[in-house]
Amino acid sequence: MPESSIALLKKAQDEYSCFGSWEQFYPLLRFTILRSGPEQIKHCAEVIEGIENLIYQSAKTADNFESFISLVKSKRFTRTRIQRMLTHIYTGFTWSMLRSFDSPTYVRLLGMSNSGKHYLNHKKRTSRFPHKSRS
Repeated sequence: MPESSIALLKKAQDEYSCFGSWEQFYPLLRFTILRSGPEQIKHCAEVIEGIENLIYQSAKTADNFESFISLVKSKRFTRTRIQRMLTHIYTGFTWSMLRSFDSPTYVRLLGMSNSGKHYLNHKKRTSRFPHKSRS
């Protein structure tokens, strides 16, 4: 990373104490959820099994992110998984966008151990991706 970028990041860290938090993003996220409604939310990537209704209802009542997440979180939907869904909702990333990406055309290996080399020699013959070694 360029030194100028590191300097800007350090300055932002010193000024604002953090780069961002769910609590800071929650007001706009909540607005996005309430404006969109469950019918539009269900088209966002990784939103499955009717959780869009719970997300919408929880956003109606929760005033902060921690209370919102406690309403939505369950054994089936972990905090991390919900945060991933919320990121997609916040950015408008849909299932159709996700499906439109082509699969990778090659695998670039950055490093490996000796046992990894033996494994990769075997996998090179059966893998559908060409391998590029680090130069």
